[in-house]
Amino acid sequence: MTAPGQTPPPVRPSAPRRPSEDQAREARNYLGLFTLLVLGLALSSNLVLPWKLVPLVLGVAALVIGIMTLVKLVRLKSRPLLTVTTVLLLGMSAMMTLLMAVMVAAWPLTASWEQCRTGALTLQAQEACDAELSESAGVSMP
Repeated sequence: MTAPGQTPPPVRPSAPRRPSEDQAREARNYLGLFTLLVLGLALSSNLVLPWKLVPLVLGVAALVIGIMTLVKLVRLKSRPLLTVTTVLLLGMSAMMTLLMAVMVAAWPLTASWEQCRTGALTLQAQEACDAELSESAGVSMP
């Protein structure tokens, strides 16, 4: 306590804590796992049913690990480029996971479209398959 009329002594700000080596290593491990999950999601996204469940699971795992990675990177005050890249990969993972979820939810439509596209050898046949899909789904395509 200070007497009336006296100014309190200045408070020294504490030095910012440097992240420990364990915290940095853990963030790198999460970043590596997140990158592998996103790569697996991207590479397996063209699989046909019932294998479309694989990228769906990878996508959900990538979202969870990606959010955990982002939190760790922000807490470590890592390089901005690394944080921005993680955010962009999270956005891509979210879109691809949503797309896989919709394709799995519309299982019969997706299965018939994939079967039609497998036999389509020309661009006209592929366009006919796409038109059949949009007609079956009740969506008008331009």
